[in-house]
Amino acid sequence: MVNESSGTIEFRVEPRKVVEEVKEVFVTRPVTAETVPTRPITFIPEHTIQHVSLELPPGFNVDDISQGLTALINLLKELDAEITSLELKLDTESISLHMILKKSTLETLADSNVRIVMNLLSRMSKAENKAISMDIDLSKPVAEDSVRKVLGEYLKTRRSSFDKFLPT
Repeated sequence: MVNESSGTIEFRVEPRKVVEEVKEVFVTRPVTAETVPTRPITFIPEHTIQHVSLELPPGFNVDDISQGLTALINLLKELDAEITSLELKLDTESISLHMILKKSTLETLADSNVRIVMNLLSRMSKAENKAISMDIDLSKPVAEDSVRKVLGEYLKTRRSSFDKFLPT
């Protein structure tokens, strides 16, 4: 409160009202042969992913990867999802190759130009002895176990952003 006549500001401190806590009361029954305590069933949601990171070894088998991607596309169709972006990257000391498929369908994967570029990436990675990173973005989250069954050992665990600078 401002007191203009004396030119001072007065502060009044009022104590807050204490809110009483309501504690739940549980009625317990003695455990007998007829009553067996049970644990509540908890639902553990499965881990889902919307971004898939793959690490392809140097000189990867293009047919093997194509089959895995075809199986992934078929799985996503069943789940009413799709691949929104697929990017292959090879970074070496002298060259950097990137391929981005904006629309990844069965027809796109069967395209001869896509196969040519994937073969080039495979050959270059073998010559340079460097792994290729493949990043796949999905239209919606999908169970990680389902993706792991389709892509197998290529699916890598989460790595930090600086791992691409470490030797493979």
